[in-house]
Amino acid sequence: MPMDIRKSFEILEIGADATEDEARQAYKDLVAVWHPDRFSHNPRLKKKAEEKLKEANLAFETVQAFFSTTGKKQAAGGEKKGETGFSKTELAAELGTGAVLTLWSYLSDKINHILSDDGK
Repeated sequence: MPMDIRKSFEILEIGADATEDEARQAYKDLVAVWHPDRFSHNPRLKKKAEEKLKEANLAFETVQAFFSTTGKKQAAGGEKKGETGFSKTELAAELGTGAVLTLWSYLSDKINHILSDDGK
């Protein structure tokens, strides 16, 4: 049973914008760190390593399935990124912020003009 994609990125210690190659490298790093053969002298650590490796395996399988079903790099939230590298939500937020700042600048200039006229 696949795990949640966000949890998978967290286990692999990669960001939601990671590439498939970055995910593969992160998985290899975890295998190198948590391979049970490294702890054959300590049964407690060997058991912990086996659990960590199972978790890493499941996380990597989930991330691989995510990349293969999407066909493109996506954010973990599921929004496709466009040519600009931003999702539709991110673009809307940027445009909205720009509009608010433009309006604020206009109103601020008008208020300053009115206040300076009153002082004459």
